[in-house]
Amino acid sequence: LCVLKTLEWNEGHATIRGNVRLINYKNESTPYNLIVKDTTNAQAEDVYINYNNSEFYTDKIETQPDVTIVFQNLLKGDYTIFIYSENVKNDSTYDVVKSVKVEITDIEQEKKLEEIIIEKI
Repeated sequence: LCVLKTLEWNEGHATIRGNVRLINYKNESTPYNLIVKDTTNAQAEDVYINYNNSEFYTDKIETQPDVTIVFQNLLKGDYTIFIYSENVKNDSTYDVVKSVKVEITDIEQEKKLEEIIIEKI
């Protein structure tokens, strides 16, 4: 007797880690004259993960107080990590997507992302 089980994307053993920082601009900033107020840890920001280019995001977490993000129990495959940032470069009210593609090739792999930077006025 052979029993096969299809695993979900979060029933593996791999991990993706990273952190998110936030550039805050002064209120009087304009798209053509951005004045940095400060750079801080991006706290309580939603970060999304997409597995193997599915039509919708697979999961969502919030950045932790120490700005870390951790997606655990991942299977091998292609992932996209993304977060929304204000569009400070023009007068658009639409946010821009900051994304990072990650490939998990080993069942117990741990990937460390470069710092993701988002912006707000």
